[in-house]
Amino acid sequence: WQQRARYQQLRGDLARTDVALHRATASLGRWNDEDSYVKALRLRIETEVRLGQYRTALGGYQSLVKATGKDSKDVLALKPVMEKLRDMIDSDKPFKISAEVREKGGCYRCNDSWAFVPARNDFTFSNVDGKLRSIEWSCDRKHHVSDVAERVKWHIPDDWGACLVQVNGDPGTSFDV
Repeated sequence: WQQRARYQQLRGDLARTDVALHRATASLGRWNDEDSYVKALRLRIETEVRLGQYRTALGGYQSLVKATGKDSKDVLALKPVMEKLRDMIDSDKPFKISAEVREKGGCYRCNDSWAFVPARNDFTFSNVDGKLRSIEWSCDRKHHVSDVAERVKWHIPDDWGACLVQVNGDPGTSFDV
């Protein structure tokens, strides 16, 4: 999976690079030497930040801290980026993530969809180019499916717990969150 990640990285396909890196790091380093695992995990975090998968990147960063210690060179190298990311998420300023519906295997958790762990509980979709069919929330204490609409403010109640949001549509459909 690390070789596939390198290949997809050379092709410039960040979404497929992310898929391969998730698979390369899925064993939590049990099947890799420590150096290879740490490199793959660090590249996965950097890729997730570039893709706008901010909550997932923060989770990967916590895995890196756990694997290498809070004072490791890899953790310290990413610390300023993670602090800026947390500040951005905690601020009141809106931010934009560009997304694209991909076919199954075309990105991490894709199946004619685009999936993300929301950085905030409020978000909207805009600049839709193509067809979006539905939005699906899979949360700790709630599962919900709805039609998706552009420029509607979506809100995830706190009592739903942590959520994965999947936006279903035609592959190739692009939009902003």
